[in-house]
Amino acid sequence: MTTYTESAWGSTDATYPSSVLTKRWVTTNETTVAANAVTEATSGYTFEQDWSVAGRRLNSLDAVDSDTNRDDAEVLMRFRVTETLVDYPVGAVIRGSGSAGSESAYVLQIIENSTDDINFILVKYVSGTSTSLGNGSTSVTQNWATNEWGYLRFRVNGSTISGKVWTEERPEPEDWLLEVTDTAVTGVGWIGIWGFAANQNVDVDWISVGTNGDTAPYVADDGTARITTSHAQVLHRDATPETRVTSSHAQVLHHDATPETRVTTSHVQVLYTPPPLYARVTQAIAETLRDGTPKAWVTQTLSEVLRDGSPKARVTQTVVE
Repeated sequence: MTTYTESAWGSTDATYPSSVLTKRWVTTNETTVAANAVTEATSGYTFEQDWSVAGRRLNSLDAVDSDTNRDDAEVLMRFRVTETLVDYPVGAVIRGSGSAGSESAYVLQIIENSTDDINFILVKYVSGTSTSLGNGSTSVTQNWATNEWGYLRFRVNGSTISGKVWTEERPEPEDWLLEVTDTAVTGVGWIGIWGFAANQNVDVDWISVGTNGDTAPYVADDGTARITTSHAQVLHRDATPETRVTSSHAQVLHHDATPETRVTTSHVQVLYTPPPLYARVTQAIAETLRDGTPKAWVTQTLSEVLRDGSPKARVTQTVVE
């Protein structure tokens, strides 16, 4: 299992990042396909794409091309649409191959829905013929404003194709918003950034990839991925990110000295709260933290902590009373 991240699009406006991307399929009628200086971007630059004529376009990640296990892959991308949303402005591609007019791939495409909000669709291309595999739920993706940053996560694993999209101000959905089964496109192929609609200016802040069953990681401020075996991830450029826990991983969004917290794979444990907090109970003993009160008494079956006549806290193996 391997992960890749890319946010270093260069340091010069209007220059194509040829050291990290390769143009595939339609490559004509380009308005802007280049680095773009953006203050909110992780590296200070985004990858900007805009065309005067619609067409199926792919900018594939060169770093992934040598990975022989990239047939099963996951893509995570931070992006925004800076024009009024029309058609299919941006998305992600896995198992891409072929040439213009004979493309094969699985694609998650951002689309316009009936209320001009952002939705998404999963599509397969087989030798140039496109087939919709289903539309994503609007329950999370609706009310997405122009210039608002958001994320897409797209996974192809065997015959299972999964996707979800959400705005940056909302937590990542714990479950896939759309998951389908298809066997038409197989084998390794290109992975990268999709584009189609004309006159739809799009900024991609960063993109990450996980292959062979690995999770595509979030990208931190310095352009590196912050991911561990317990999946603690920094999401935003924020000195004090908050903490959010899902069923699959814990994401660090914010921390505060009071209360101090510890994040596990299943929950957040409060390690410290301001006084009065007089005792700490472990599996074996009750430790007195302040002199005088409380009185700690330990037996083989329970620990009891008494505090100046107030109701006692009794801890057993399963409950706190």
